[in-house]
Amino acid sequence: MYSFTIKPISRLNGGSALKVAAYQNRGKLFDEREKTIYDFTHKTDLLYTNIFLPENAPLEFFDSQILWNEAEKMEKRYDARTGRAVIAALPNELTLEEQINLVEKFVTEAFIKYGMCADIAIHSGHRENELSANRHLDQVLPNNPHVHILLADRPVDRDGFCPKKNRDWNKKVLVRQWRKLWAEIQNREFEYKKLKVRVSHESLEVQQINREPTIHLGRKVMEMERRGKDTERRKINRNIEKQNKERQELERQYQLERTQEYEFKRSR
Repeated sequence: MYSFTIKPISRLNGGSALKVAAYQNRGKLFDEREKTIYDFTHKTDLLYTNIFLPENAPLEFFDSQILWNEAEKMEKRYDARTGRAVIAALPNELTLEEQINLVEKFVTEAFIKYGMCADIAIHSGHRENELSANRHLDQVLPNNPHVHILLADRPVDRDGFCPKKNRDWNKKVLVRQWRKLWAEIQNREFEYKKLKVRVSHESLEVQQINREPTIHLGRKVMEMERRGKDTERRKINRNIEKQNKERQELERQYQLERTQEYEFKRSR
């Protein structure tokens, strides 16, 4: 399943880079600007976290507390954007170690080479208290694994964040490149492991696939499903899946009839 979303962190919407960092890293951070502590240490689905920096970044930026407070300090406007948050689905076909390698390759190629700072965290997607943090690196544990990538909105040098933003980072073409790269890196790993599965960043329409897409369930719905509770969103997906199977069967029958008709004409 391919999923890749990127959203700005905006003060206009009450956003805070510290809050996002604390949430994704399941940590506890103090927001110096807001004088607020964000504490998400009670959550138990964190599998991996790390910070990637360009070569010219200050070493103290490897500390989330320092990194994101500095990012917030650089923005003076009440409606400033202080960062970007990426969430991407990870393939269940890979082990945790392989997922980590996948994410690190992507982050390095997509963001670090452009001079961005990236704070990453992998979540298992399990509900609370499932002891998913005990997962081994070589264990494939099907669920809803995903990666959070928090990106700083400014370039850095030895002294910290630069006064001027890089407006090229806002170009839509760059986002399209990131989405494409995320698919390509996964497919390279699938091919290396000799797996038949492939993903695409393109829509079903662009791929010329005659299938209606299912709707996103979300974590809360998936938790309800695991507890045996049926949901309206799951019912909608079942209907879509049923219709897709019926459409696929009709297409198969049509192609079969076309083939038989062609063979009959050839034999005359």
